[in-house]
Amino acid sequence: SDIVETRFGYHLIKLLDKQKYGSYEDEKKDVRTLYDKTRKVKDKATLIERLSNEKGFVLYEEAVENAIAKDTANTVINKYYLESEFRNVAGDISLFEINKIKYTLNTLIEHNIKTEKNIGKKISKKLVNGLITTFKDEKLIEQKAAEVLKNNSDFISLMNEYKNGIYIFKLQEDEVWNKMNLDSSRIKTLYEQTKDNYTFPNKAEFMEIFSRKDSLINLYYSQLQSGEDFGSLAKKKTERVKYKTKAGNQGMVEIKKNDLAKHAFNLDVIGDYSKPFKYSNGWSIVKLMNKVVARTKTFTEARAEVTSKFQDMESSRLEKEYKTKLEKTYSPKIFYDELKNAYKAK
Repeated sequence: SDIVETRFGYHLIKLLDKQKYGSYEDEKKDVRTLYDKTRKVKDKATLIERLSNEKGFVLYEEAVENAIAKDTANTVINKYYLESEFRNVAGDISLFEINKIKYTLNTLIEHNIKTEKNIGKKISKKLVNGLITTFKDEKLIEQKAAEVLKNNSDFISLMNEYKNGIYIFKLQEDEVWNKMNLDSSRIKTLYEQTKDNYTFPNKAEFMEIFSRKDSLINLYYSQLQSGEDFGSLAKKKTERVKYKTKAGNQGMVEIKKNDLAKHAFNLDVIGDYSKPFKYSNGWSIVKLMNKVVARTKTFTEARAEVTSKFQDMESSRLEKEYKTKLEKTYSPKIFYDELKNAYKAK
């Protein structure tokens, strides 16, 4: 460039690269951050001023003075305000109005107690004026938003969905969940009828030595037969890196989910180890450390599962009963032939 003057001095500038602006979607987050830092506060103040005029906000300054003058006990914002003398003598004084609706000191203070804002602060003229400003800003934006959304068909549809969902939830609560009787004897009866569904599977706790070469696995097998400790050998030689520090111990594993566990489970005696066998992309030797033989769970052990099953069955039964009752009351008619027309090609 030519010589460029700025408030920092004089510059010579050399162009090294150019980049295009990103898309709006790419830049939106940064633009929002920039807006928040530079213009949001001013724009919000402008909006509040406009809405204050639109909605006829009026502050009763003299009323604020009169109300505060009645506080002879240095009252603070907390639950005790509700029983205070200050509330009795000044609570009903109107401090401001929006849209011709007057708001009292009680409205202001009780709103802050409910929302847990400014709890513990001493009530003063400065504080009350600040509370009025905050409350007024919230109310103006809330009312404007309500007006805008009132004519928004998508929002109205969404709110109706929420409302209907709450109705359905309440009906289910009254007609199904609250009527459900989790009687212990009935749950026990269900257990007796279906106990074969509640079992502990066959499991084996085992150690493994693994190698990708059959020559090495056969060498390890001969070392075991010569008295080498299985755990020590596994710690040094197994090629499963994450099990080296565990001396090849893979813990208690359900045999249906793991063929190694199945090989170990089939060994006759705790402490026995297998001959080398082909597994995955190599060869393995497994040692049985412990085993759990499949058995039916006791009622105590299965109670949580049986109760869950009982709840599903009861809720289904009660829901079906309620739907039958509704069908008798309202006699719905379903026109399946008409439904077919909805899917005909134009």
